[in-house]
Amino acid sequence: MAESNGLGFHLDRTQVTKAVKALFAYLKSVSASKAKLLEEQQVISLIITLWKIPPNEQSIKIHLPHTIHTGSTEVCLFTRDEPDMSAEKTEAFYKKLLADKNIRYVSEVISYKTLKKEYKPFEAKRRLLSNFDLFLADARIYRLLPTQIGKHFYKSKKVPISVNLKPAFLENEINKVMKTTVLTVTNKGCCCNVKVAHSRMTIEQVVENICVVVGVIAAKLYKKATNIKIIHLKSSSSIALPVYTSPLHHLDDLDSEILKQRKERKEADKAKKTAETLAKKDEELIPELLPLDTSKGKSEWTSENKQQETPCGPAKKSPRSDPKIKEKTPLAKKARLTSNSALNSPKTPRWAEVVTSLKETKNPKTPKREAKPKTESGKPKRGAPAGTNVTTSAKKAPKTPKRKVQELVVPQTC
Repeated sequence: MAESNGLGFHLDRTQVTKAVKALFAYLKSVSASKAKLLEEQQVISLIITLWKIPPNEQSIKIHLPHTIHTGSTEVCLFTRDEPDMSAEKTEAFYKKLLADKNIRYVSEVISYKTLKKEYKPFEAKRRLLSNFDLFLADARIYRLLPTQIGKHFYKSKKVPISVNLKPAFLENEINKVMKTTVLTVTNKGCCCNVKVAHSRMTIEQVVENICVVVGVIAAKLYKKATNIKIIHLKSSSSIALPVYTSPLHHLDDLDSEILKQRKERKEADKAKKTAETLAKKDEELIPELLPLDTSKGKSEWTSENKQQETPCGPAKKSPRSDPKIKEKTPLAKKARLTSNSALNSPKTPRWAEVVTSLKETKNPKTPKREAKPKTESGKPKRGAPAGTNVTTSAKKAPKTPKRKVQELVVPQTC
């Protein structure tokens, strides 16, 4: 019996049941040979191989009809810090809330404050990762977790699942998450792995889970069902058993679709570039609009002046040649103002007169002192009062006579 999901993807249910029966038979034989009990749980997963590697990473949540977690599954819950409560009181508050709602899956509650303080070292984060199988996180602090838990949670594919911890939705949210599996598709390879069941489930439950998982993946995967190449079923200790093999025409369909998308992208880019160039040309061709002058002078000029006739037709007379409009130009107004100011302003003094007036104001002349009477030696007389004329008996030295220059008589030659 083949199951179709409306996307051209057909999964043979009989082939799936055969693979599940063969897997359970192998697990029984291994447990009998090694004297181990079948009750030891082993995870059953699907390995999906793709034709084309997706360009971006993708995370697909799938809701299962039967939960893949048992009572032995260790679940850790990260909660927010409640106001006016310490870390211990916050953890006790949420443990009591889970007990009241009869939720037994969660084995440990860690507040955000405790996560920041106690699990800051690298070794503590690795220990926390290895101690639990599943991590849940309050939706109110989910965006803050990547910086606190580290990259190893993402590498081991144990990323916390967001949960609404409000009391009205708590029970439904936890039960829904416990029946959810996550497929992480990376852009680094063509294979991905998703958990679908465990060894304690019945064959029918495993088959139902596999059919639901494959249908959701075919609908939400990059390039849909045509990108699925092979699907294998595998446990943690068994070989991979084929469940689905894609026909070869899916690869041709993918190549043709990719080429078509590339052509459409190129045409869209070309149309965008042409539109941009046309818009630029339109902007360049649009002339600058100048405001119309509705003054009387312009109307008079247009009415009074006539166009001159030329051999090629009537010549347009420029408004600058009109004397009436020339008077109204800003240059003419400026010249008129300067001429009026020159007529009205007083004469400026000459430069020499200005300099002398400034010198007189800066350095006024001081009155001369009267000379004191002097003795024969030239020193002032002590007893003589100031202002009296004292005659000196010293004779003046005679002046030296000037030398007479003798005129030389030059004999004249014939």
